[in-house]
Amino acid sequence: MSSRSETVLGNEYVFSLPAVEVDGELPNGSKTDLLEVTLNYTVAKEAPIITRKAAITPEP
Repeated sequence: MSSRSETVLGNEYVFSLPAVEVDGELPNGSKTDLLEVTLNYTVAKEAPIITRKAAITPEP
């Protein structure tokens, strides 16, 4: 699982979660129902990897 985020200054962060445990309740419904589900995840067994890509500052 990975996710990206960017700050207002243009720095980019990539969060890589190699192993997670997911839990939550699954809703019941038919094929035509719109369902909403909330899942929680916990990092498991391996530490997350956070990579920062610095914003490129133009030279004057």
